[in-house]
Amino acid sequence: MLATDPEKINASMLEQYPEFLEFKNKKKDKDVKPTAIDFEGALTPEDALASAYSQLRESLESEILETVKEGPPPFLAHPVQAYF
Repeated sequence: MLATDPEKINASMLEQYPEFLEFKNKKKDKDVKPTAIDFEGALTPEDALASAYSQLRESLESEILETVKEGPPPFLAHPVQAYF
């Protein structure tokens, strides 16, 4: 398509491509149900941010620890030497 150097790209032009038609005709998953929001126990934005940060940090810490444990002994020596 880009080899023809079109002036503009719009939906009618893209309809000649099966991938676009598949994307356009894709129906939303009907089995997905919206989750209920509990406003009574809702966190403040600051608390939600702190909680998300904590979860991400714990996940990253465990991922790094597992990577270091799975590596050969010299793999661990390099970060330790760099730290000290």
